[in-house]
Amino acid sequence: MHCQNCNKTLKGRTDKRFCDGHCRSTYHNARYARSDRHRNHINRILNRNRKILSAYYYSGIQPTEALLQGEGFSFKYFTHLENVEHCQDLVRFCYDFGYFQTEMLTVKIFKYGLLNNPQNRLTNHFVN
Repeated sequence: MHCQNCNKTLKGRTDKRFCDGHCRSTYHNARYARSDRHRNHINRILNRNRKILSAYYYSGIQPTEALLQGEGFSFKYFTHLENVEHCQDLVRFCYDFGYFQTEMLTVKIFKYGLLNNPQNRLTNHFVN
């Protein structure tokens, strides 16, 4: 029998597949890295989107779609959609930050758990 990672001759138990813990970890990490590549790519995009939304939310600036896209935001990727009171369209969320385009062509950003907070009042989203 040979190690499935480095191909060294194995000593010990007859059902042994790897020569040591390092080879076992290396083998499984490589195996799962291949299968998780697409999911990791999407998670990087979602994390970047959340970071951009967070920065604008805490700065108090209402960006345009073009400004967000210029910073690397991808509108194609979001974690979920929700119906939010006082908002006509479904609101897209990227983890805990929601966003939608206003009639003034800016993007309103708010934090998920703070919908009742006056800072996040969706009824006033057309007022700057």
